[in-house]
Amino acid sequence: MKRALIFLFILATIIFWRFKPNSNYITVGGARLRIETAEIEAKRTQGLSDRKTLCSNCGLLFIFDKTGGYGIWMRRMHFDIDILWLADNKVVDITYAAKKPSKEEFDFPKTIYHSKLPVDKILEVNAGWVEKNKIKIGDIISHYRPGREEVGDSERWLKRLPFFTFLLSNLFSRSSLFVFL
Repeated sequence: MKRALIFLFILATIIFWRFKPNSNYITVGGARLRIETAEIEAKRTQGLSDRKTLCSNCGLLFIFDKTGGYGIWMRRMHFDIDILWLADNKVVDITYAAKKPSKEEFDFPKTIYHSKLPVDKILEVNAGWVEKNKIKIGDIISHYRPGREEVGDSERWLKRLPFFTFLLSNLFSRSSLFVFL
C-alpha cells in the first residue's frame, strides 16, 4: 500500500508541477503566443517584476474591468519588454523596448509607460518580439487552441490524465493491487 501511495504522489507531482493553470494561448496579428493573465490588482501590480526571464513566445496579459488610461512601470524588472496596448482585442498602440530600470531606480522607477489611447488590456512580451513578428497597430488579438504539434509536455500529460485515472483506480482495487506492488 505504501508503494501505491508513493506512486500516486509522484504521478500527481509530475502532472501538476508541469501544468500552469493560468496559461492560455492567443494570436496577435497571426503570431502565436503563450500567455499568463493578470486580472486582479495584486497580480497586475506584480506584473513581470522579479522574474529573471520570459520565454521567447510568452507574454503577460493584463485584463482590466473597464477601458481607461493605465500605466506600466518597470519596477524590479530584469529585462526589457515590448508593450502592446489593446482595446476591444485590437492593438491600438505599441511601446518598443521599454528599458529595465537602472540600479538607482530598481525599486522605485520614475518612468511610467502609457498608451496614447484608452485600453482594456495590456500585453507585455520580450523586447524585440513585436518587430520580429511584424506586429502593427490595428492587428487583432484572438484566442486559439494549439494544434497537436504545438502542445507542450505539460499538456500531453494532461491529455493522458484519463488513462492515469483509470490506472490509479485499478491500483487501489483489491484484485489488481498485487500487479503494481
